[in-house]
Amino acid sequence: MNLEDARKKIDDIDTNIIDLLSKRLSFVSVIARYKLKHNIDRKDEKREEEILKNKTYLGAKKGLDDKYIIDLYKRIILESHIIEKKIMKR
Repeated sequence: MNLEDARKKIDDIDTNIIDLLSKRLSFVSVIARYKLKHNIDRKDEKREEEILKNKTYLGAKKGLDDKYIIDLYKRIILESHIIEKKIMKR
């Protein structure tokens, strides 16, 4: 495989990542509306810890650095909080 082909593969993967992030955030909106309707606190630290633990485990199985996965998912979680805060207005 040449450089151009490898870069094309990365571009395709990046497109898939963007699609998946968009889908994930659409479910964040669903969850925020559910939490609002059922008077559930916006922030769930136990769930966040669970996510980080699970994702670092999955990442390690693929040879990915824990810090990389934690930083990535903390940013994803932060964006989720921003969306939930807008929807729940609290």
